[in-house]
Amino acid sequence: MALTAHLSASPNKLRHPSWRVYKAIETINSDKERFPLTEDISPADFGLKADIDIYYPAEHNDEIVDELVDIITRADYTDTKQFYIQDCMSLFLNTKARQLIEGSLMEGKLAPDIATEMQLKIAMVEVYQTAFYDTSVWRTLADKLVYLSKGTVGEDARIKNMVANKGMDFVKVNVFDMPAAVTMEKALSNIFGLAYAQIMNNIKDMDPESQKNAQIWTQRTLDIFKELKNAAKADGGIRELTIALETSKAPSKGLDDLT
Repeated sequence: MALTAHLSASPNKLRHPSWRVYKAIETINSDKERFPLTEDISPADFGLKADIDIYYPAEHNDEIVDELVDIITRADYTDTKQFYIQDCMSLFLNTKARQLIEGSLMEGKLAPDIATEMQLKIAMVEVYQTAFYDTSVWRTLADKLVYLSKGTVGEDARIKNMVANKGMDFVKVNVFDMPAAVTMEKALSNIFGLAYAQIMNNIKDMDPESQKNAQIWTQRTLDIFKELKNAAKADGGIRELTIALETSKAPSKGLDDLT
């Protein structure tokens, strides 16, 4: 089924961050003279959801879309313009690497931070964000939610919805067995949020055991606050803490360990 390009802001058109990949596929499938392939290429061949109507921000192909067309159709493709398209395509086709970089971009992390975490060049992350996962296509949170519900499929859908609901740090630790770097402010917010929920759940119940649990969680909240503040001061005011979101610290892993 051919994809149709529309520039209108119709609510029926899905704003997909991988729109350039969809546009490259459509370009190839619609020009059989130039690309005499035996059968159509499907978005599913690239781990993307098929049979959805994509919104394209531009009517004509830009230079990046043309590069994607070339790398898909040419076995002898060489990245002569140093766009990092080959390296980015390798990331895109590596399921775990793709989930890591796209989950981070979806959460709004900056390219330099993602590059550091994944041991990549900053320029590579920036090109990936432009060519393969352009989140600027979302106008509002609603666009992002529609993408999550209708524009993702399979394991990709599960991971991205987990990122949206629980955060990329949770996914790193619980899915990829990686450590999560969390700012002091974020750590305090998460921990106190959980502690407060425990206090309120117990304090509403008037039985002695629940009241006792509320007191225990109140004390734990104060203890956690003191420990985190002391840890920050002990490092000369450095406000970055590496916090494992489990009782035992996750082993350090890099991108190469995930293949």
